[in-house]
Amino acid sequence: MKNILFSGFAICLILLTSCGKDAIEIDPIAELGLQKIGEQAQGDTRIMVWGDKSIESGYEKLYIQVLDAAGNFLNDGTLELRPMMEMNMDAGSMVHSAPADPTRLGKHDLFESGVVFTMPSSGEHGKWELQVKYTSLNKEVTDFKIPVQVAANKEAKVKTIRTKNNDRYVLSFHLSQAPKIGVNEANFTLHKQESMMSFPAFDAAAITIDPRMPDMDNHGSPNNVQPTYQKDGHYSGKLNYTMSGFWRVNLKITIAGEEITEFFDQTF
Repeated sequence: MKNILFSGFAICLILLTSCGKDAIEIDPIAELGLQKIGEQAQGDTRIMVWGDKSIESGYEKLYIQVLDAAGNFLNDGTLELRPMMEMNMDAGSMVHSAPADPTRLGKHDLFESGVVFTMPSSGEHGKWELQVKYTSLNKEVTDFKIPVQVAANKEAKVKTIRTKNNDRYVLSFHLSQAPKIGVNEANFTLHKQESMMSFPAFDAAAITIDPRMPDMDNHGSPNNVQPTYQKDGHYSGKLNYTMSGFWRVNLKITIAGEEITEFFDQTF
């Protein structure tokens, strides 16, 4: 009887040890189902940028790996990210940036950020790149420039709005998951455009939503939850899509007492 109990204990111990080893060896990229956006090496440091999907105009969540020459994760430094667009036109060239979330270390030794790509890439006439600055624990700074291809979204998910005094704000819309019949978590970002290079998060707006189906007598839906401010220019609410089809999400954005109307279309 003692031999049987000991054998059973040994088997359980082996199974637990094996499961723990497998859990450690899980590839975080494969586990999260991420898609590579770009990479670059400088000296002994390599940066790899990943996304939930291929990049389109609008808000995109980004995940960034920092690796040493041996392929080990580096998570003890800091990372700064700035999106840059170079536009080449007949009259000359110009560059501008776009809104971006602060970069923070998340799960699986991946740095996390987000960028509102305000326009798609356009061949030689418009090129996006991510400028990444990595500062190691001993204060060594390494700069990277990673080209990024941004496709046009079929339905615009980023727009610029203006107040009467001509202040400009960049507004974006995205769902946390693919659209579905029922309640969807809806996310909006709002950044003030102070210049072509500066887009600070704006936290002093009120946003209300009114989803409608223009092709179905413009009916609405019940049980929507109005967006509230979260952080870093993000507002979150809930949209109730009662059926599939073409929806228009009508918005009222109130800034300093002024109401601005806008909309985003969603078809599924």
